[in-house]
Amino acid sequence: MTTTLKCKFALIIDGSPNPAIVFKPSKEFYEATGIKRKRFGQIYRGEKSPMMAEMEVVCKYLNIPLSSIFKADSI
Repeated sequence: MTTTLKCKFALIIDGSPNPAIVFKPSKEFYEATGIKRKRFGQIYRGEKSPMMAEMEVVCKYLNIPLSSIFKADSI
């Protein structure tokens, strides 16, 4: 399940509704989410698993429902 969450985290960050949009975290993103640059990179590359709180804050920042992460898992 953690591998799936890592992949979904990256998809959410990449703007899964529109993959043509490349997400580039800004200083404001890091400050608003409380996720450090190094940690974000590790999660994005799949080196570390995101914590639920991190997923929640990123989804809130990007205005994406947290439930969208788990939709495919429940099928």
